[in-house]
Amino acid sequence: NGAAEATLQVAVSADLTEVAMLPLRLVRAPVLTSSVMLSAGVLLVSFDAPVMSPGSLSGSVSCGALIVEASTFGLGAMCSWRQPWELVVVLGKDWALVAGVSVLTLVQRSVFSRELGPRAGASSGSVTVGLSVMA
Repeated sequence: NGAAEATLQVAVSADLTEVAMLPLRLVRAPVLTSSVMLSAGVLLVSFDAPVMSPGSLSGSVSCGALIVEASTFGLGAMCSWRQPWELVVVLGKDWALVAGVSVLTLVQRSVFSRELGPRAGASSGSVTVGLSVMA
């Protein structure tokens, strides 16, 4: 699930006889796992864990705030969060994505762990647009 528990031991005396125990919860940034054309004009972008990003709490977001080269989504494209780990892109007029060829890349520092936010580091990465087996 991208999280690990640990305990940090810190010596609090010069002779190392007194030790403080600090519990830690380490969470990595969510990983961009797939981008699939569900139907003509609808794209589903998935992460392996819930994310925090622009619009993730309200539902809608500017596509350009998350995806580099969002202009390939076409004029009037709409992005919204279907689940905390799934972004739906309704492509606009004259979209220019090709399954198996087009690559989506996250804007740097735009997507974080929902649990810890920027403290866990930002997600990064790219995925090739695929076709849904249901399409």
